[in-house]
Amino acid sequence: MTRHRVTLLFAAVALTAALIGRSSADPLPDEILKFQQLPLNNGNNNGVYPNFGQSAPFPGHDEWSTAVLQSPGVYVGPAMVDDFADNVTSDIVHVEWWGSYQNNAPGSGVQQFMIAFENDQPQDANNPFSHPTFPGVGQLVNRGALTPGSGTFTETALPVADWNGSPDGVLYHYNAELSLPFHENAGQVYWLKIVALTNPTDTFTWGWHDRDYGMTNNLFAPVLPGERDISGGNLPGPVWHFQDDALSAAVTVNLNNGTFQQTNYQPQVYNTYDGYAAGLSKDLAFGLYYVPEPSSFVLGALGILGLLVARRKRSA
Repeated sequence: MTRHRVTLLFAAVALTAALIGRSSADPLPDEILKFQQLPLNNGNNNGVYPNFGQSAPFPGHDEWSTAVLQSPGVYVGPAMVDDFADNVTSDIVHVEWWGSYQNNAPGSGVQQFMIAFENDQPQDANNPFSHPTFPGVGQLVNRGALTPGSGTFTETALPVADWNGSPDGVLYHYNAELSLPFHENAGQVYWLKIVALTNPTDTFTWGWHDRDYGMTNNLFAPVLPGERDISGGNLPGPVWHFQDDALSAAVTVNLNNGTFQQTNYQPQVYNTYDGYAAGLSKDLAFGLYYVPEPSSFVLGALGILGLLVARRKRSA
């Protein structure tokens, strides 16, 4: 085998390995974090994410976000939403979040979530608080292995032994690959909705976990009021909060026509399981990821292959 062929083969193998590697992790290898609010977790986040500062030492709790099948293809129940804005114009391809099950009794666990992105209706004279507004983009993710655009999610129990009286039991970490990437513009506020879809025979109710307010999110966009400490300076530590309150809503998900409707938005606050932030505006725990476009690595690898092929032809 000539030197040119060896070089060409090595480059092709390297490129193939990089592309195949995208199907083996959560998030996948070339996905980059663009926004993240970590979960309250008994103070354990600071050891896992040392660059985020001091973790609040409380277990936190979940807000119910479970719609139950009421008639063929139609699910009804409470749903949670939270707002976000970051500094990168891109397609969101991967979502992570944290949650758990009431009474720590998941059975087989959630098999399907609806994830939706919506525009923002700011607070004004006709709206006492900001909330999602259509057009909204909703999609289903089903339990399964992650591959690019697979529309699947994974559920991983976090290795925490002592929950210090948390009402929700074991905390789970979720990762989902979206089949329909959501295009987001930098510096614009959007809302994320995540709701479990379950059957009447399921023996659990799923909830979305709240944010570790002891650690600021360094990836937020400079919108107003944005990320700030709402503790007032008279609490044992900061209460970092982004933009406006997380909201609960009554949601109807209709899989027959691919639509969802929501009513009765209610702002949410932390409670006693959330420590000294009780009564203050709540955020939820989630992260958003994107793939740079175009991928400089893939384009560079393809360019190298092209040069090698052209060189090989000239020397043949």
